[in-house]
Amino acid sequence: MRDLVRLCLCLLLALDAAWADDPAAAAVLAEINLARTQPQTYAQILAADLSRTRSASVRSATQEAIRHLERMAPVPPLQESAGLTAAAALHVAQSGPPGTRGHRGAGFSSPWSRMDRYGRRSGTGAENICYGTRSARAIVITQLVDAGVRSRGHRKNLLNPALAVAGVAVGPHAGYGTMCVIDFAAFFVEHPPRGRPLAAQ
Repeated sequence: MRDLVRLCLCLLLALDAAWADDPAAAAVLAEINLARTQPQTYAQILAADLSRTRSASVRSATQEAIRHLERMAPVPPLQESAGLTAAAALHVAQSGPPGTRGHRGAGFSSPWSRMDRYGRRSGTGAENICYGTRSARAIVITQLVDAGVRSRGHRKNLLNPALAVAGVAVGPHAGYGTMCVIDFAAFFVEHPPRGRPLAAQ
């Protein structure tokens, strides 16, 4: 247990320096913005991916997502938020090493408490989590298709025009190999830097 705590602490300290310049996270945000700003183009991407899908339920959900994107008007791209990125990175750092799942983090933290740790939000907000998917495109396709989620909540969050800013973090997960957390808000103002390492805050 002590080794696990030490590992989490090391990951948190490393993420404090690295989360703001993560090419994997940047690629995910760019892929989301492609779907938001060019939905018809992204419908074609999903259609090309459909030929590799064998599951009937996933094929049905993919076809539904294609129709949604074909009818959708473009929406503005998400702007990157350093505070939301830090909140997403915190959840990756705390959930990845022990292999836990879900939106509850260490100390029963919620998406809202993690976001509020790094800034002030207003309006609507959301959090998406994806496990076991490595490439940026696969992460976004998985959430747009949203197979097995009756509400299609992940898709709705990705394409919601009321959500204007986001932060993305990608990291290792003990159970699934990798995880990606995306935090969204309509409006977010970062707290001034506190001058302390992430793990010590």
